Amino acid sequence: GVIVVREDGAAIRDLTDDIPVRAFVGYGGGDFTLAHGEAYFVGQEHQRIYRQSLAGGVARAITPAFGAASAPRVSPDGRWPVSGPTYEDVDCIAVVDTDGKHWPRRLAEGRDFYMQPDWHPDSARVCWIEWDHPNMPWDDTELRIVEWVESGPFQPARLLVEGEALQQPTWADDALNVVTDRTGWWLPHSVDLATGETSPLLMADLEAGVPGWVFGSTSIVSNGRELALVWNRDGMGHVGWLSDGRLDEIETPLTGLGTIDVTGRGGIVAVAAGPTNGLGVNIVEREGISFTHPAKFILVGTMNPEEGDLRPQLLDRFAFSVHISGLSDAHQRVAIMERRINFEVNPELFQIGRAHV
Repeated sequence: GVIVVREDGAAIRDLTDDIPVRAFVGYGGGDFTLAHGEAYFVGQEHQRIYRQSLAGGVARAITPAFGAASAPRVSPDGRWPVSGPTYEDVDCIAVVDTDGKHWPRRLAEGRDFYMQPDWHPDSARVCWIEWDHPNMPWDDTELRIVEWVESGPFQPARLLVEGEALQQPTWADDALNVVTDRTGWWLPHSVDLATGETSPLLMADLEAGVPGWVFGSTSIVSNGRELALVWNRDGMGHVGWLSDGRLDEIETPLTGLGTIDVTGRGGIVAVAAGPTNGLGVNIVEREGISFTHPAKFILVGTMNPEEGDLRPQLLDRFAFSVHISGLSDAHQRVAIMERRINFEVNPELFQIGRAHV
């Protein structure tokens, strides 16, 4: 994959065309994140985390050339990416500096799975989800938290919640929230940092969970004051803001909503689709104005068959495919150029002429 960038009023450009982007830890996902004007992404070949300015330039590897990493999450102060890497079948939670000058520091290791780390706004605490086989993420997971220190020993991670299925720990200011299905529905709950007790932020018959085995999927995110949420009800996707137990839905013609995030201007950005729109990006503005933009998207791709097969979930999205080979015959190449010129001069006449060929 390639990360593309489009700044206000500018054309779309490739940011990572020299290094293919894809993470392979677990079932994949969590290929990249953006923070403080930088892109942090996992290179497909070596599975290292790279840092690259959104303005362009050369990408720099910030993790060692062994093992594999995924789903980097950068601290609010912009200094410390945390991720869930694996090496020689040992998973862990580790932090590395954004310059890649030091070895990653392991905050926890020894469990079968570590996922969804998140930083406290003060960049001094990290929480995450972990669990062991034979449990699955919808059976029984644990929420842990650790105090981060730049140097010297740190205390072992503290167990906050156990005995239920948990996912997506998310900080909103000084409050920690998590999604759990303890009510029979995947709903956001607050977490008491002293006792570990969870309390529902919302009581409703809806699903706000994500596949717990895929890195990088999010259905809940904070802008520092309130929570943005996507959920499913009766097979339809919805998006809105959650504050003080009230869910304010944003009206949209889109019916399928996936991973979301918040923008620096107080809006929501989401992967979305509708009956007449394929998967795309839908941006919703905030502060008194509710604006939706149709998420139109056309999937076009090229590949070299020698590099391997596409995943089935990608193949399903292509309506058709063609095999392309280069032409070496000079007359055929000239004929193609002439047809192109004729089309540009008079498209209607060109189409009439081609209809009789």
